[in-house]
Amino acid sequence: MKTEGVLTAHQPENKEVVYPFVLEEIDRIKTHPLLDIGTRSSYASTKLINLLNKKPKETATKRIDKMLGSSTNVGIYSQTLGAVDGEFDMNIELTKIHKPQPLTLNNPNYATLLSKYSHLKEVKNEDNDTRPRIPIHVVLGTSEYATIKTSTAQSGKTWTTCC
Repeated sequence: MKTEGVLTAHQPENKEVVYPFVLEEIDRIKTHPLLDIGTRSSYASTKLINLLNKKPKETATKRIDKMLGSSTNVGIYSQTLGAVDGEFDMNIELTKIHKPQPLTLNNPNYATLLSKYSHLKEVKNEDNDTRPRIPIHVVLGTSEYATIKTSTAQSGKTWTTCC
């Protein structure tokens, strides 16, 4: 199997995984949402929800196995997700999970990755974060992923970065 020149989540030559997260803004707060196509809903940490300082549009009882492992009452918040360069935005619904920070991931150093793969030369990279580990406060589910993919393909605009 040919893997040279192909950017996927798993890079066999260095045995690391590059998770799909990018620098975005949620109501003008910069954060790194993780795209998780195995999750139906989108989730946000208590820390981010508290910074947004908004009331939930509704509360519901949900079973959040991946994040909490149990059923719990959660707030659901309407927010705006946007590219830091202002070229893309969309309305999203975030379910508050009762964790200050769901996870941290190794910094993929996108500038290095983008320079390594010639087929990604047109991709914009607005993320110059140099921290070795990036806190993830938002997990975007399948419906947001589909909207992002469809909207950017139709408009012809690039999103902030790609992995």
